[in-house]
Amino acid sequence: MSVQLNPKRVAPTVSQPAPTPAPQALAKTPNALVGSEDTYEGPASSANPAPVIDKYNATTDGSSFTKSVMEFLIRLTWKMGSSSVFENPKRLTTDSVTPILDQLKPGDIILNGSGGGLTHAAVYAGDGEIIHSMATNTTGRGFFGAAWDTIKRAFGHQPENVGVIKEQLGDFFDRYPRDTMVVMRDETLDDSQRARGVSNIEQLVGSGYDYDFTAGDDTYYCTEIGIEFLKAAQGEAPIFNTTHHSVPMIWSSDVVEPQTCLKTSHLRQFLPRKQLANNGAKVVLSPLGLSKRLNLELSPIV
Repeated sequence: MSVQLNPKRVAPTVSQPAPTPAPQALAKTPNALVGSEDTYEGPASSANPAPVIDKYNATTDGSSFTKSVMEFLIRLTWKMGSSSVFENPKRLTTDSVTPILDQLKPGDIILNGSGGGLTHAAVYAGDGEIIHSMATNTTGRGFFGAAWDTIKRAFGHQPENVGVIKEQLGDFFDRYPRDTMVVMRDETLDDSQRARGVSNIEQLVGSGYDYDFTAGDDTYYCTEIGIEFLKAAQGEAPIFNTTHHSVPMIWSSDVVEPQTCLKTSHLRQFLPRKQLANNGAKVVLSPLGLSKRLNLELSPIV
């Protein structure tokens, strides 16, 4: 910002205010598929969003010690929880998502979680398949089950479905309990751009999970798969807001959380709830926003 000293004085001018136009009735937007209770309203619906600062690309790779400690902590804590999560009558399954697969397009970003939270992101690859990155292969193992799995991993056990994988969307929901799903789409992309983006992230399948949540290495956490898709499809890396997370004395980073996709101007929500939630699962559609009914305490990012 510059400051000009002793600016040249200019005589004030007086202008007549423009006449106030007569009030007009607001046009009604048809919304036949979605009721008011189905919309997401909240942080993402802000008319004046905060400026985006690219803190994600400024993150730096942690040491091998930091990564090992973070992997241990994440595998232990994210696998815990009661096995009752598998008994949730509202959870998404193969049967509940199959009817809407023909409405999805390659490159759609599928946000999902439980209890209204959105803690995971996957990219739709077509033919009912998704590409995403998983820190753990399941949940609901309880403390002792999670501890046993973590100890086995420390001795070289390699669990399936960890890291960047490609699988059927229904298989993921059958294995990993979720009851909330939102589909985001970049409507500016054409078919060739979508194909280029999907081809790029297909090459990442087999990469490890990014347990220290940083940019610029050859491991990826879930939201980074969406970033890599958009980077290849759009021809440049999109900038997302980040949230700062830390473990005292061990780790600190600025993380792109799944819910950030809801607040991004170039992505729009897609997918009517009424066409999917026949079992009570929360699937929402609206022009940007989060439901006040839904809990957005996001933890963990898997």
